Amino acid sequence: MFFLEIIFSTLLFFSLLGMGFILFKKIPALVKLPESESSKSSIISEVKKIVKKIPGSEKFDYELYLQKMLSKVRVLTIKTKK
Repeated sequence: MFFLEIIFSTLLFFSLLGMGFILFKKIPALVKLPESESSKSSIISEVKKIVKKIPGSEKFDYELYLQKMLSKVRVLTIKTKK
């Protein structure tokens, strides 16, 4: 059991070290990137335009859909806790 902990700890250490190295090497490239505004409202408006093209989507209510999905997630989380 102790042997597995050493292996996993070593693997975690080298993984974090590798991610840090990659991040350190990419910081100059990330600084040079232009800032872009990717707002959620533009993405949502694009999705709404696509959905409106689908036949029968005039009656689609986004808030009702969100409410149903959230209630399903709530039921699933309650079932998993038991």
